[in-house]
Formats: sequence, structure tokens, C-alpha cells
Amino acid sequence: MIKLVLIVAVLDSVYSELQLRDRKYNIPPLNPLEIPSVPFLDIGGFDFNTTAVSVHGIADAVVTDLEFNALGRKVSVTLTCPNLTLDFDYDVKGNIGNQLIGKQGHGTIEIYNGTYTYGFHFEVNPVNSKLYLKIKKDSILFDAEKIAVDLSNVEFINRFLSRHWMLIQQEFGLSIEEGFRNIIRTIVGNIMKKISVENNL
Repeated sequence: MIKLVLIVAVLDSVYSELQLRDRKYNIPPLNPLEIPSVPFLDIGGFDFNTTAVSVHGIADAVVTDLEFNALGRKVSVTLTCPNLTLDFDYDVKGNIGNQLIGKQGHGTIEIYNGTYTYGFHFEVNPVNSKLYLKIKKDSILFDAEKIAVDLSNVEFINRFLSRHWMLIQQEFGLSIEEGFRNIIRTIVGNIMKKISVENNL
């Protein structure tokens, strides 16, 4: 029972440090958050890849639900964000009719009223005679009121995506989920490496 209480205390510490964004826990700058690349494959018949991605608006995210299941060693946190903007350079390839299209340029993705639920199972590992929590398995669910894409140099793709924005939700959403899952896992994992169970005695 004591160990269970300590695990909850560690998870509470992780949550507190995420709110405070203490530099000693290796939490990267969040406004903007820089990501090397996010691949999007087969978006309506186009192969679409991005580099030099800057994410604006994460600092405005609000935690709306937080669940600890210490016995099941599971955590779930839900955040909402009114507006996320992804600025990036892109490379797109695909076919329109019999014509092969290849374009590069700059683009933005706007995510309006997004909801992000990140859940993970954890284990307790001994490190140098101390106990630390470690993420064992994780997942993220993502939903948004609307997603808008604007790409330079490819008006025909912009028109297609404007007419079929739910396709963006389905296809871009999967890649956004994967990108954010990796980011959150890294941030939470770095904090867990620095907060031992013993620190909460």
C-alpha cells in the first residue's frame, strides 16, 4: 500500500513538473515546439512529407481530465487546445490523371479545438538502488473540430483538401497522433528518469 501511494506521488510530481515546465527536467521549449520532420503518406493519393516543423500553440493547451490507475499501472491525460499551427517545409508527389506531380514549398496546418488523450502503462524499475517509473506502452487519441491546410505552389491540392477536409482529419490526424505521441513520451519519460519513488518519501 505504501508503494502504491508513492507511485501516485511520483505521477503527481510528473504532472506538476509538466505544468511548471522546469528546465532541469529536459522539457523542450513549447512555443514554438521544433520537430525535425513529420511524414504523411498517401494523403488522397499523394505522398506528402514535411521538414523543419514548428508547432505553435501548445503552451495554450489545458488539461481537462487526468486519471491515475495505480493498481493497473495506467495513466490517462486529456488536453484541449483552441488552436495549433504547424509551419513546415514540404515535399509532395502524386498523380493527377496521367500526370506525375512533384512540388516543394512552405505550408501550414491549422488544428481548431483539438482534443488529445494520451495514455500509458508504466513499470517500476530499480536504477542505482532507487526505484523509477518507466513508460511501458502508450497511445494517443486525437480529434478536432476542423483542420485546415495551406500549401504554397499547389493551389489544386489546396482546393482538393478544402473540399475534403474530413480526409485531412483521417489521414493527417494519424500522423499528427504519432508525432505528438513521440513528443509526449519523450517529455514524460525524461521527467520520470529524474523523479524517484524515494524522492517522494
